[in-house]
Amino acid sequence: MDSSVGFLSNVATLVTVFMFLCPFNECRTALQTKTVSPSFNILPYVTTAMTSTLWFTYGMMTDQPPLIRVNSIGIVLEIAYSAVFFTVARTNKNAKILVGALAFTFSVLALTYIVEPPELAVQLLGLLCCSVNIICFASPLTAVKEVIRTKSTEALPPLVLQLAMFLTPLLWYFYAYLIDDSFVAVPNGLGALLGVVQLYLRYKYTQRKSRNDFIPLGA
Repeated sequence: MDSSVGFLSNVATLVTVFMFLCPFNECRTALQTKTVSPSFNILPYVTTAMTSTLWFTYGMMTDQPPLIRVNSIGIVLEIAYSAVFFTVARTNKNAKILVGALAFTFSVLALTYIVEPPELAVQLLGLLCCSVNIICFASPLTAVKEVIRTKSTEALPPLVLQLAMFLTPLLWYFYAYLIDDSFVAVPNGLGALLGVVQLYLRYKYTQRKSRNDFIPLGA
């Protein structure tokens, strides 16, 4: 059991760190050019920094080194991304997003130290982490809706990132299953299912496009 948990957590950590590093080039370009694309949205970076902080705290309170390790990396990278992008795209909207995320995060952290007994604080934090993760599925669900509406895969992320977005929650789900942690298992199980749906849609509409682009000889 211990070896399986260790293996899963190590692989899950590697895949998750890969996902954390995906925005690095975009961030570096923004820093060099001092510009961002018109469609840029700082919310995903701020949200990921917030959720990483909450899961890091949950890992500390439940003594789960894998959660502590991976989310400490996430906190550093996502805060760096958020800081760079906010510096480049300093708008009232982005400022409100940052202030809101900071207020929510510090309120939750303060609550975990106020609530007694500690077991109740862990349950409360786990429930909040789980809920926030599920709410974050709104963006991928929007992409799924857009793919179905347009019958095009343009709204989906690149295939490599899409595979990582499927493998990451799948690995963390099995890790959570082995240690019997429903707060980690539920959002990651849902995330893996959403990843399956997105991969299926990519296959379905890529195949359809290939058939539509086929021109018979002699036509």
